[in-house]
Amino acid sequence: MSVSASFSLYPYLIISSYRMEKYYKNPSEIFELLAFHEAGHLFGLPNRAREGIEEVLGTHCRRIDCAMSQVEVRRNVLYPSGGEGKKYVSAGETWDFVSERLRKTGSPFCERCLKDLKENKRILEVFLFNV
Repeated sequence: MSVSASFSLYPYLIISSYRMEKYYKNPSEIFELLAFHEAGHLFGLPNRAREGIEEVLGTHCRRIDCAMSQVEVRRNVLYPSGGEGKKYVSAGETWDFVSERLRKTGSPFCERCLKDLKENKRILEVFLFNV
């Protein structure tokens, strides 16, 4: 199996709560969203070669109920209902959708990002352990 990862192997992640405490009414919830989001990037989410992503300040999922979506920008949005549109999306609004997904499925990531995560896990297993 040839290995060609679409992500970088940076084995660290630093997240600061400073902005959350300064700008949001619900800083612990926004911090949780940010932690899911940045950990997802650490593991190569979302795969930029697939559908349903956009390049807004980096590669992000278009689904508003996925932790890998971009917040605090005007962007194309895919709703859980299947509808779509272009709008400004706040971190608080995204957290409402992501926390509902988390409650229902146990995951902050949409099905496609979970598939990307599984594929990336396999790439890392081959790359790191030759399995």
